[in-house]
Amino acid sequence: MKAARISVIHTFTLCLLTFTVLLFGTAARPARADIDLNNDGPTDVLLQHTSSGAAYYWLLEPSSQGHEIVEDDFLWTGGNRDWEIIGASYLNGDGRHDVLLQNRSSGAVYYWLIGPSGSGVRISDSDFLWSGGDNRWKAVGTPHLDYGDIRDLLFQYGPNGAVYFWSLDTNAADLPYIADDGFLWNGGDSNWKVVGTPDLNADRVDDVVLQHASSGAVYYWTIDPNGPRIDQDDFLWEGGDRDWRLVGTPDLNSDGHDDLLFQNAWDGAVYYWLIDDNGSGPYIYEDDFLWEGGDANWVVRSTGDLNGDRTSDILFQYLPDGATYYWLISDSGLGIDIVDDGYLWSGGDAGWRVIRDR
Repeated sequence: MKAARISVIHTFTLCLLTFTVLLFGTAARPARADIDLNNDGPTDVLLQHTSSGAAYYWLLEPSSQGHEIVEDDFLWTGGNRDWEIIGASYLNGDGRHDVLLQNRSSGAVYYWLIGPSGSGVRISDSDFLWSGGDNRWKAVGTPHLDYGDIRDLLFQYGPNGAVYFWSLDTNAADLPYIADDGFLWNGGDSNWKVVGTPDLNADRVDDVVLQHASSGAVYYWTIDPNGPRIDQDDFLWEGGDRDWRLVGTPDLNSDGHDDLLFQNAWDGAVYYWLIDDNGSGPYIYEDDFLWEGGDANWVVRSTGDLNGDRTSDILFQYLPDGATYYWLISDSGLGIDIVDDGYLWSGGDAGWRVIRDR
C-alpha cells in the first residue's frame, strides 16, 4: 500500500448499543451484502445481538439531514446465539433480500424469506437448506455464480481452505433449494481465506477474492458460470503487510466493476483499489486513501448503496459503543470523494454489531 494523499479526513466519536448490523440495497447490479428489505431501492440495515442472537432491522431513506431510519423493529427476538446471520440474498425472486443464517455448532444453514408487514417487514417463511453435521464448513459468501436472479452460497473448509459452492434455485412453490453443488478448489493451504465475492470483470457473474492470512497477498479467481468453475486466476498484490485487510467490495465509481476496500488493523486507515479488466484479467488502475486513520475502533462494516445513486457507500461501526456512521461516496473524475457523512445511530449498546459484507 503506498502512502498517498487524503483530501478529506473525517474524525468522529460514537456511543453505546448491543446488535450486529447488516447492510443491503439495490444498485444497477446488487452489490455484495447489500440488503433491500422492502424493495424501495436504498440500502437497509440488519443488526444481530451478540448475546441473544436477536435480529433487528432499520429501513433507511435519504433525507434533507442526510439519511434517517424511517422504520425499525425486530425480525427475531432471539434465544439462541449459535445462529449467526451470514448474509442477505435474493432467494425467491420477489425483489426483496432474504436472510441466511448458519449454526456455529452444527454448521446447519437456515433461511428467512422476508415479506411486508404494514410499513415494515417480517419473516414470511423459513426452513433449513442443510441440517448440518460439520461446523468446519463456514459460509463465506452469497455470490451470483450464474446469470440467474437467485444468489448462490459459497463455503470454505477450515482445515485445508477448500472452497465449495451451492447453486440455488426456486421450486414451484417459490421456495429456495440447492440445485447443484461442487468444489471450486479442493484446498491445500488454509492460510488463503475467501474475503469477497465481487464482480471484477463486469460480466454479471461474481468472482472470488482471497487474501493470505500471513502475507496479506490478494489473489482472484474469475468465475465461468458454465460449471461454475475458475476461469482466470492471478495475484492482484503479492503482499508484504498483513495489517491491510480487505473489508469490502464496493463499486465506488459505478462502472460495473466492483472495487476493493481495505482497512488497516492498527490505525483504521481506509484505502481503495479501483478495478478494471483489459480482457487479460482484472487489474488495479487507481488506488488511494479515503482516510489516513487515527482510531482503529472505527471499523468498516458494510458498503451498500445508501442513497440509490448506484454508487456504493460505506458504513462504519464504533466497537466500544456500537454507534454507526456513514460516508456517501462519489467519483469526481479526479478520484473517489466523501461527499456527505453523518451518524445513523449514536450508539449505546456494543452488543448490537453490524454484520460484515460477505
